[in-house]
Amino acid sequence: QFREVLRAQRLSVLDDLGLEKALQQLAHRSTTKLDLPCALRLDLPPRELDPELELIVYRCVQEGITNAAKHARATRLQVEVIVSEGELVATVTDDGVGLGATGGQGFGLLGVRERVVAARGAFEVGAHPGGGTRLGIRLPLPLPRGEPS
Repeated sequence: QFREVLRAQRLSVLDDLGLEKALQQLAHRSTTKLDLPCALRLDLPPRELDPELELIVYRCVQEGITNAAKHARATRLQVEVIVSEGELVATVTDDGVGLGATGGQGFGLLGVRERVVAARGAFEVGAHPGGGTRLGIRLPLPLPRGEPS
């Protein structure tokens, strides 16, 4: 059931461009349209990733950028999506004022958390040691098959 909902929400940008180019597009839009410079580091496998995993990663990065622009008064972002030790790790770090009144519990972040947990991954959001906020997820590769428990 959860996977069916994810499939229905799959973005055409992921189908059209793939994860790497879609993330590059997000970073470019952050820099040009939001005036929020976004440094992007990608180290993805050459093979195609599970479409559900791609959607989770895309939504996480999108939410991190949105929160930095709308709430954190950030002046720059660092986005990193890499594969490390059998996991896909995505982080969005900003230099803004922190989590603010929501404490990281806004609807967008809750949606990301639910997707990550359903995929048997790990989710964290909190203050970055250098100031600002760090949103991070870890997802197992390959994404486990079958319904999440």
